[in-house]
Amino acid sequence: MKNNKGFTLVELLGIIIVLVLVGMISFRGMSNMLDKTRINEYNRYVEDMYTAAQNYIYANGHVTGLKEVGSKIFVRVDTLYANNIIKKIPKNPKTEKEATFETIVATKQNDGTLSYEYIDHDITISAYNASGLIVHYDAINNTKGGKDNNAILWENLIGNDYYGVINGANWENGGLYFDNNDYVTMGEHNYDNVTIEIIASTKPLNNDETRFIISNNENGGYGINLTKTIKSPSTIVSTVVFKGDYIGNSYGLNNDQRYYLGLRVNSSQLVLNVNNQKNIVNNNNPIKMTTNGTSLVLGGNPAGQTVNHEFFKGTIYAVRVYNRVLTDEEIIQNYEIDKARFNLD
Repeated sequence: MKNNKGFTLVELLGIIIVLVLVGMISFRGMSNMLDKTRINEYNRYVEDMYTAAQNYIYANGHVTGLKEVGSKIFVRVDTLYANNIIKKIPKNPKTEKEATFETIVATKQNDGTLSYEYIDHDITISAYNASGLIVHYDAINNTKGGKDNNAILWENLIGNDYYGVINGANWENGGLYFDNNDYVTMGEHNYDNVTIEIIASTKPLNNDETRFIISNNENGGYGINLTKTIKSPSTIVSTVVFKGDYIGNSYGLNNDQRYYLGLRVNSSQLVLNVNNQKNIVNNNNPIKMTTNGTSLVLGGNPAGQTVNHEFFKGTIYAVRVYNRVLTDEEIIQNYEIDKARFNLD
């Protein structure tokens, strides 16, 4: 008699399990293959953007402005399109979005060649929040015409008259270096509401020493200073508003490390940002404005249009002054641009 016995339940379950495992392995292999394809596609895309940026830089003579190691040029994708280097705005294979405002960074190396880095967002000077911006100094592009190591004025990139008058400070290592008696006058900036943003690194301080990075403190005003005491041996950065006393909490800084420093002042609050850390101090009294005729100064504690004490020693890479208090979101936006633009730790 013919045996028509079929599979048992256990056998069927075993077959199903085997098929599922085979399917999972196949899916994983396919997924890995697709991931590798996307990575390879993105890498080819980035290399194409590097080539396009290189063609743009050399075709327009921008490479001659890179006179020192570490000098940078920022090229947006839409700039490549506008100059007919590429035929259309491409899509970034990673984000699948048009790459209009994405940025290629070219940096001069020790051997004179350029290295390239691709940033998937805009880190050119046009990316910063512009509302209320009164002063914008940038050491990467210290004049409207480009980098100039002999510049005696720090160009205000937004176009008004508040350029920085350089007294002794020198351009080096991608920034403006201050060595004790150096300073930059910026004109008068007496605002009831103000935001100051600075990218800076500091040299070691002596015990019981105070140095001002930026200030218009003369019988009033505001600023950012550094202090060091025997009890607190690390370098401390504090925001200050002069009302008979300095107020504001502090952060410790490492010497020769670049930091984003943000000061926001209004009638009720004083806010200090060091990189992505924030500290708030409440003000119970209105801010007292500085003496008329006192310039906002980089590199010291001013007296009128000059500086005679508490000089800064270190490098300043960028300065922005707003005649309003930026929101936390706007501060983060600017910080993220600075982080990529100035290689903040």
